[in-house]
Amino acid sequence: MKKAEFGNINLSVTPALGFDALPCAIAKYHKIYPNVNFIVQTVHNNEVSQALSEHKCDIAILFSPKAMPGITAITLAQSELVIVYPKASFPSLPKQLTLEDLTGSELIDISDSGPLSHILLQRMMQEDIQLNSTIKIFS
Repeated sequence: MKKAEFGNINLSVTPALGFDALPCAIAKYHKIYPNVNFIVQTVHNNEVSQALSEHKCDIAILFSPKAMPGITAITLAQSELVIVYPKASFPSLPKQLTLEDLTGSELIDISDSGPLSHILLQRMMQEDIQLNSTIKIFS
């Protein structure tokens, strides 16, 4: 990709990454290499292996990929989970919250929505925390 001056790059990306970071990176790349076209499709983590093996994409960008035979994974960045909440819920506006701090709060649950939900669930199980959620998001 570094030296490609012409052609197409077929890119698969998880929906969450396709809204901000990726469009900015593509825009910067396109300024330098205006003759390179991008074809971007959103995929969920469990679909990436098939997309790569069937050559439906050249590169995939996703959260916490599982090891896949014949496919090389490179860590691009690391991050942390964040929470969005009304100021009234935590008026002191702490810089960090623990899962225990959220006990008793009503939450929107991201269960079964991909790798981020698995990370959160694993952490909740490790800390033996149960959270109250009346709204569940599935993707």
